[in-house]
Amino acid sequence: MDLDNHLLYIDITNKCNLNCEFCMYKEERRKNPLGLKLNTLAKINISNILNHPKTERLIISGEGEPFNNLSSIFDILKLSKGNKKIQIISNGLWLVSKKSNSILDRLNSLKVEKNDEYQIRISCDTFHIDKIGENNYKKIIGNILNYNKNIRKIEICFRGILEEKEKILVMIKNKFLNKGDNIEFKEISELEVDVIINSNIKLNFIFKNLIDLENIKKQNSLNKYIDSLENIYHKPFTLGHLKKDNNGMDITIKPNGDLYFYGAEIYPIFNILEDNITIKKLERIIENNLILKQLYSTSFNKLIKSLKKYKPFEKIINSINNPYWVVKKMYSFNKNKFEDLIKC
Repeated sequence: MDLDNHLLYIDITNKCNLNCEFCMYKEERRKNPLGLKLNTLAKINISNILNHPKTERLIISGEGEPFNNLSSIFDILKLSKGNKKIQIISNGLWLVSKKSNSILDRLNSLKVEKNDEYQIRISCDTFHIDKIGENNYKKIIGNILNYNKNIRKIEICFRGILEEKEKILVMIKNKFLNKGDNIEFKEISELEVDVIINSNIKLNFIFKNLIDLENIKKQNSLNKYIDSLENIYHKPFTLGHLKKDNNGMDITIKPNGDLYFYGAEIYPIFNILEDNITIKKLERIIENNLILKQLYSTSFNKLIKSLKKYKPFEKIINSINNPYWVVKKMYSFNKNKFEDLIKC
């Protein structure tokens, strides 16, 4: 299998300043709060993966709020040897603090030093807005707009839930932008919209099926989401880092240091705090593991047809709107049945 364009996704904490009721990590956070701290071996491992020529992107996120572990954000960013695309996913609450400008200045200085591309993507859905409060969320958007008035240093944009796309765009226009502004919506794809303000200011929104909540799932939303991705990338959807060219590995590191392949989080492959890790070792694991190889190389729609032969799996597939969570739920429900059907 020819793998390229790898994604390195690091969850640096499960601690959060919101603790939303809908969060799928809230119980784990309560039982075992974690923040990733890098030892020497972890820094070597992350550097090996991040700076490999086949690694296309780094995302820093959390099973909580990554800016709660600010020191680890900078520890990771400093490992870049330059010319990397880097995204930080956040709930955005830190943008209303007095420290926000100094944090942005520190990030920008490092970006310039490394010649990297930085993007901060803020959660924009009714769950986060309700928890943050509409007044605070209006301040967040106001601060982003003020920041964007200068020569743009770091791109700050938004991510929402596909099922709420229309509702969120109306809310942005009617509640969070000035009444006299001329607002236009420019649809880039089914999953991406630019909000154009007074013809010259742009706020970018990406919409994904990200949340495993049955009460917001629309009929066939999993199929529609996969169809949207296939329309964008002009190829069948599989697990891994989907790109128009060759797909790559989707490498995920958890706050305790465990390393998985995202979506196929069947078992930890390594731990960055304890094991020596290289891209070559990771590629070899996928090549030699029939289950992982099938998930990475076979159309997800084709796999779903096989998995639906088992009624409990059919129920899971029909009740969850995200392909990665579908795989995790099926595997945790019946590991042996999952493996048997995948091998078929």
